[in-house]
Amino acid sequence: MILFRNNRERHILYFMIILTVSIGVILFVYQIMNRARYRELSESNRVRMVIEPAPRGKMFSSDSVEIASVRKLYSLYLDIGIVKPDYIVLREIAELADMSIDSLSMLISNGKRYGQSQVLLKSDTDMRTVSVIEENSNLFPGILIKGTVFRYYPFKDLYTHPIGYVGNISNEEYSELIKRGYAFFDFTGKSGIEAHYDSDLRGINGIKYYEIDINGRIIGSINEDNAIKPEPGNNLYTSLNHTIQQYCDSLLDEYSVCDMIIMEPKTGRILSMVSKPSFNPNIFIYGIKRDIWDFLQRNDNSPFINRCIDIQKAPLLLFRLITMYITMDRTIVDSNDLFQPCTGNLLIGNEEFKCWDEHGQLNMNDAFLENCDIFFDQLILKVGFSEFAGYIKEMNMNRKTGLDIFNESDGFLPDIEFFSARYGKKEWGNAEIVKMMSGKEDATMTLLQMTVLASAFINGGIKVTPTLIDSIADCKGNTVFKNESIKKQIMYNKDAVNNIKMLMYQNVNSDKSIIPAARIENYPIGALYSEFESRNISINNMLMFYPVEDPYIIITLSIEGMENARFNLPHLIRKIMYYCIKELYEKNEH
Repeated sequence: MILFRNNRERHILYFMIILTVSIGVILFVYQIMNRARYRELSESNRVRMVIEPAPRGKMFSSDSVEIASVRKLYSLYLDIGIVKPDYIVLREIAELADMSIDSLSMLISNGKRYGQSQVLLKSDTDMRTVSVIEENSNLFPGILIKGTVFRYYPFKDLYTHPIGYVGNISNEEYSELIKRGYAFFDFTGKSGIEAHYDSDLRGINGIKYYEIDINGRIIGSINEDNAIKPEPGNNLYTSLNHTIQQYCDSLLDEYSVCDMIIMEPKTGRILSMVSKPSFNPNIFIYGIKRDIWDFLQRNDNSPFINRCIDIQKAPLLLFRLITMYITMDRTIVDSNDLFQPCTGNLLIGNEEFKCWDEHGQLNMNDAFLENCDIFFDQLILKVGFSEFAGYIKEMNMNRKTGLDIFNESDGFLPDIEFFSARYGKKEWGNAEIVKMMSGKEDATMTLLQMTVLASAFINGGIKVTPTLIDSIADCKGNTVFKNESIKKQIMYNKDAVNNIKMLMYQNVNSDKSIIPAARIENYPIGALYSEFESRNISINNMLMFYPVEDPYIIITLSIEGMENARFNLPHLIRKIMYYCIKELYEKNEH
């Protein structure tokens, strides 16, 4: 029996007993009843889950060359949950990543904002930096080194515009892409095939688990049974021919501004697409330097623009073909009808129109072969704007062609409202109509639209939808998509279409030809040539197809500032055509 000297001692004892029992109960609850929960928390502090980026799908040319590949690089990632917001620490990390402290702080801030545990610091890290980090890991808590597979373009700027390029996801893009399963450090297609087929090319990211020590350093991988291997993206098989692409690019290398398309007029398969100036898309994988970015942005002829699909040009002789087709289809005039003789100039309204020569009196066929502007200016007035605009819209030639890459532009065909807005309601008339319908002013088309329209004239009036992709296969080689030609009849008067095709043949081979340099002995080709000035720069366009009877290849080429272009451009496109015939068709026959 315990004796207490006073009530105070009794109360103290009772308090101590109650306290001890309470602590015991608490310890029992936390240590025994919640044992599983705290073991889980302990494990979560010891284990780090890391997303393993999936390799992007590859691209191949039609002659089986890998034109967009993947390459293993050592990348620096930062675990933003471990790094301390200390100036000295941030400065050391920024130096490792070759970036400013402000850029690093913004990267960390964006990562936290979007709930990311890690952010990518540097894509291509040299082995010296990798060694320094591995040997001094205690000095760089939160720095992770990963061997990651990145997109790689082995031929640098050769395929930049048809293929496009990939880059980091921007803040604006991520708010939308996160809904589609993208991680903050993923790369996404920015242009060309890369952008259009991004969902096919990107794979499915995997998950790996690592054990870490108290300082956040990785000890090794664990929990392999629960790890998920990344699944590579689909592979794309393009219609582009590597041999032809290389040959054409080398021939056009001396011209600073030019664009070229080689296409199969029956299928729409694009065999080659060249646009200059260009750039090496690998710079966006490794991290582009500010001075290079500024140079690319300031360039008057931006290398980011695919000139084949995004630069509007004067349609010139292609509009002449449409005028001739309407004339034959509607029997507006007979091919032997004569107009006012060409004396080198013609007054329409208050404006004088000129021709490059004095041709005298010509019928339509001879006027086409001798490239007489005065004859066709008079024919345009006979056809009229309403008839012409109706045919263009029915053919849908002022709209995108449907090519399977991003950034394609529409053409432009003015209407009455346009003329009234530009010149004033009663201030425009026949002169403005003639300039538009001759393709010299206001109306525009891209080189691809011109290629598709010309193909319809040599393909029985059938328009094809151009394409760059033949098929898509998954990482196991199973075909998941096979392209089929999309065709539409846009001209139904086959006699008129055939007559125009034969005129393009005579345009090269007759005694009246102004482009005899385009002839290829023993090879029946057809061609068109046009030239005009824009911003005091001469722009020379030419198209060529082969064979005339049943064409299976068409080339369109546009060069700015070419000297002696009436001889040099036909000679150049002739070389390209001859090489294509030998490489693509005659070699296969043997």
